[in-house]
Amino acid sequence: MKATMARKFKVINRKELKEKLDRGEKFHLWNVLNKDSFIPSRNIPGSRWVPLEDLESKVCSLNVGADDEIVVYCSGHKCPASKSAADKLASMGYTEVSVYEGGLEDWSAGGLPYIRF
Repeated sequence: MKATMARKFKVINRKELKEKLDRGEKFHLWNVLNKDSFIPSRNIPGSRWVPLEDLESKVCSLNVGADDEIVVYCSGHKCPASKSAADKLASMGYTEVSVYEGGLEDWSAGGLPYIRF
């Protein structure tokens, strides 16, 4: 029998993310797609690009507090980058990490706009 580790992050959906953005809540929203998958014209408004491959060095330069809320996303349900980023952030001591599992595919399916970086 395999031992399973408890997730150290929350999962949020499109509606929850959109409501947070609409309310103007203060949180970090990061596109964690790697450089080879990143498309500058496909980003959720209010987000910043923090590639998974550079996550540790970028986080240090962004002055993010251990209890700051961070929401990570990637291309969609089949993309492992957001969960990998959340696991990495949790292991670095960040306690308020959420994954928007639907990512860019779900955002687009909801008819919501993208921004260009």
